[in-house]
Formats: sequence, structure tokens, C-alpha cells
Amino acid sequence: MKKTIVTLLTLVMAFLLAACARPATTAPAETTAAVPAQTAAETKAPEATEAAEEQIPEFSVTVCGVKVGNAELASCKVAEASSESTNSEGTKKTASYAGYRMSDVFAAAGVKEIPAEVTLTATDGYSFTYAGDLSADTCLLAITKDGKSFKEGPWFAPCASEVSGDYLKNLSAIEAAGQEKKEEKKEEEAELTELAAPDVQDKTGKIEFTPFSFKVNGQDVTNAELERLSVYKAKVTVKNSKGHISEQTYSGYVLKDVLEKLGLSGAKTVKVIASDGYESEVSAEDLSSEITLIAIEKDKAAAEDGSVWLAPCSETTSGKYAKGVIEIKAE
Repeated sequence: MKKTIVTLLTLVMAFLLAACARPATTAPAETTAAVPAQTAAETKAPEATEAAEEQIPEFSVTVCGVKVGNAELASCKVAEASSESTNSEGTKKTASYAGYRMSDVFAAAGVKEIPAEVTLTATDGYSFTYAGDLSADTCLLAITKDGKSFKEGPWFAPCASEVSGDYLKNLSAIEAAGQEKKEEKKEEEAELTELAAPDVQDKTGKIEFTPFSFKVNGQDVTNAELERLSVYKAKVTVKNSKGHISEQTYSGYVLKDVLEKLGLSGAKTVKVIASDGYESEVSAEDLSSEITLIAIEKDKAAAEDGSVWLAPCSETTSGKYAKGVIEIKAE
């Protein structure tokens, strides 16, 4: 037994000595630095200029009514400028922009004289007026910001400005300040000129009115009192308080004729009162007009309650017209 134990201990010691003498094995290939080196080679970024050329999407900005985009600016040099601006909370931000000089942008649009002020509009409708130096070399229509190209539209970047509010992303339009207002005014003047000419026709003997009734200085006035007066139909175009334009047709008697028929031709002031209590004073101009009507019908329909309309047909504002008139006071 003792001999057997000694033999086993001798074998264990021999095994341990053999293990210590064995050389260390190398790590598996997949744990070496070879793989990270390969991954880095695959994800290496392209040259900045190449990335910029590939990533710039097509764009179009309306400049003083003319569309300017990639094609129109293809021959222009791209400029770079850095900016440092402060927002309304006092936070300073720095950025680097690359794009086309605004002087080149205006030239591409055929604008010979750069405006002193412009209205800038973004794709979401936000707009503001900028009055800085648009001809400065650092005033850019930027296609990249900090190396990244735009998504919806380019930036307006007046890099000499230290006010963050002067910068605009997603630029869609540039207009000379005041240009839109002038155009709107011209349209409005043309509109008003058109509205100021109602179509008035003599319809005496051609229209028979359903029964109506209103008072003039307490006196009841019905079909019988006015049946011998001339009847006129006027088609008018008016604008309401929200700017909506509508066309309406009134048929009835001239207010001046009605007052004369009732012995009130010398009246200087006239007030109409509606069934809901609304009161409106007729201006001296409308009082003397040949086309201010006491209308029995509007759009060929009479009022269900037998009331009438005051229709000063030379007026282009709907607020001058009164419905549901039940009484007229003349002095």
C-alpha cells in the first residue's frame, strides 16, 4: 500500500513538471487587432469636398420673383465663412457656413441693384425683414452648415451679423421689402375700381314685389304707397370684414324717391333701424345717390318677415348694407 501511494505521487509530480514546461499558446486570430483595423478602413469618411458635392440636394429659392437654384449658380464660386451670434437668451453660438455669396444670387436672378432691405421667407411660412449688408462677401446663401448640407432648403447666413435672429434655415423666398405690399395695394386698387361700378338696371313694370311693410317716421309704408315709383335692380360686388368678396343683387326703390314720395325730400339725416335693434345712419353721399336702394328683394328673394334692405349700391363694403330694416327715421 505504501509503495502504491509513492508511485501515484511520483506520477502527479511528473505531470505537473511537464505542464509548466509547455510553451504558451497565442490568442485566437479573431481576438487580435486585425479586425478593428479592417473596420476602420471600411468606415473611413470620404474627402470633405467629395462629401459636399454628393450630399447637396437640389434646391430652388425665389429671388424677387425669379427662381434660382443649382443650375443658375453652377458657375459661381462657393465661399466659406464662420459666424458667432447671440440669441435672445444671451447664448452665443458659433457655426461655419459654405455657400454662394448673396451678390451672386441676386445677379443670377437678374437683379441689378441689391435691395437695401429684404423680406426672407422659410418653407414653413415664417418671414422677417433683414436690413444688413447683402453685398458683403460673408453674406451667404449657405448650402452647408458645420459641414452638413440642408434638408428642406438652404440657410440665409449673414455671417457678419452677431444676432441669431438674422439667420434663417429652410429659406424659400427673398423679396425686396415693400414689394409685396405695393403689389397688394395695386391689386386692391384694381379690385376697388372694379367694385365701384355696380350694374344698375331699370326694371319698372317688370318686377312685382310680394307684400312688404316698414315705417317711415311712424308712417306705415307698403306696396300700395310705392307702386308708382320706378323699380331698379342693382348687381353689386362687396367685401366683408374678413376680405371675402361676394356678389349680390338687390331690387327695389331709390331711397331718395321714397322720401320724396312721403314728403321728406328735404331730409338731411336718415337713420335705418333693423328688427334686431341694429341702427345705421345713411351718409349724406349715399342719401343723395341715385343708386341707394330700399330693396324689397335680395338675390330675387324677399325677407320672410316682410322687412326690407338698405342697399347703398355705390359702397363696396358689406358693413354699409343693412338687412331686416323695419323703420326709417328722417329729419
